[in-house]
Amino acid sequence: MAAFPPELIKNIAEQGTHQETKALRLVCHTYAALLQATALRKFTIHLDRERYHLNPSRLEFRFRALEWLAAEAETDTHPGSRLTTELVIDEIFLNDNEHARLGVCLGPAIRALKSVTKVYWETDSGPNSTSDALKQHYSTITQSLTPRLSFLTSLKMGAHRFSRDAANLTLLRPTGSASPPSFPNLNTLYLWNIDRSSRRDLDTVGQTVCVAPRICDLNVSLRMRSIRAFEASNRYTSPIPIQTFLPPPPPLIADNNNTATLTVQTLTLSTESRFINSTSPTLPHLPHLQCLTLHIGCTQHPLPLETTSKPAIYKHTVWDALKESGIKLRRLDTDDLCPSLIRYLSAYGGVLEVLAISHHISAQTINGSNIQTNASTMELLSGVAREFFNAALPLHAASLTHLSLNVNHEWWGTWWFGPGMVLAKSFPQPNCVFAKLEELGMAVMLPIAEERLGGGALDGEDTDYLVSL
Repeated sequence: MAAFPPELIKNIAEQGTHQETKALRLVCHTYAALLQATALRKFTIHLDRERYHLNPSRLEFRFRALEWLAAEAETDTHPGSRLTTELVIDEIFLNDNEHARLGVCLGPAIRALKSVTKVYWETDSGPNSTSDALKQHYSTITQSLTPRLSFLTSLKMGAHRFSRDAANLTLLRPTGSASPPSFPNLNTLYLWNIDRSSRRDLDTVGQTVCVAPRICDLNVSLRMRSIRAFEASNRYTSPIPIQTFLPPPPPLIADNNNTATLTVQTLTLSTESRFINSTSPTLPHLPHLQCLTLHIGCTQHPLPLETTSKPAIYKHTVWDALKESGIKLRRLDTDDLCPSLIRYLSAYGGVLEVLAISHHISAQTINGSNIQTNASTMELLSGVAREFFNAALPLHAASLTHLSLNVNHEWWGTWWFGPGMVLAKSFPQPNCVFAKLEELGMAVMLPIAEERLGGGALDGEDTDYLVSL
């Protein structure tokens, strides 16, 4: 192996994992020098005494790596000060003595990494996740990272709570009389476990997006602060205005037409509530949006929004806003199945490459109570499937490379191809050809026809779904 040409070794290192690259450096001195930059590219703070209880030397090695960085922080003699561009802050699960040891070296070690442009801050810290020592570590991390904020290109972090407030979100907020932090180079921002009931948390997200003029990839996960709060909330009548955490930027970041816009191209949203567009029927500040992942999980209402008792709340759904704004997505993944989604998909064509629609809610139990169905309700729901296959899907057939439909057919009718289905006479149309399709995923639920409406199969319905597929 020592005789391999340097180009081959570099290629092997680039194809392998970070740990494999580190192992490859041990083969010979030549490799150690050749792969130093690759091996030191990422520095991980992972201190879990439970994980290493059978091999305490590994925990000791990680402590010494931090202490070496801290010792050379002032002189910049550690190679990591110029070669490390990614910082991963993972689990911190230690005893009292180890916490004290970490408190001495943690801040200087992070400050020694003067070339960091990407930060991933995990927040799972085991049983001691609310300890005073960990709270102090989080404060130290925040203070040490603050000078690097203007250089960051990627920031991924989850909100960690010691009490009501998210401790590490202070990284994104001004303290005292300090001016708000700016992120002139940030293009990737992931924020997980944001408290949807905390206006301060939501405002923090919105303010951060507004001071990041180059952000292209935004991922926001909203959660209730507690199970009790989640159960007490009215899930189906408390949607979240999307402008709360994704507001138009100030005129400072306006385009040539003096219209404030964001540069977000990829947007991922997940929460326990639907999103609405509360201030206007359009989203003029998202003209560059190309990829959207929208998951609302267990809050999926079993009926379309148009059939709920308070439809005024959903005056402007996200799908209506996308349609009215003329935003043509290339990738769409959602479980927010509703008629307005189908209307949006029916408004354009020839652009969508990836489409994934899912809806897993059960007809048997919603919040522990049975939902009664009748023929008219089932017909309305099945109509969504017919509209999708007959009006929306043909518009995107020529451009789709990936199509995934995983829908509970008890509620939403028949969501697959085949004789005897809703599409039998009208689909596939002669001009509807999936010329570029590479991957197809569809759910098959065999006993549906026999159980539908409490009776047998509907007249003319093919019960052999596997043959139909």
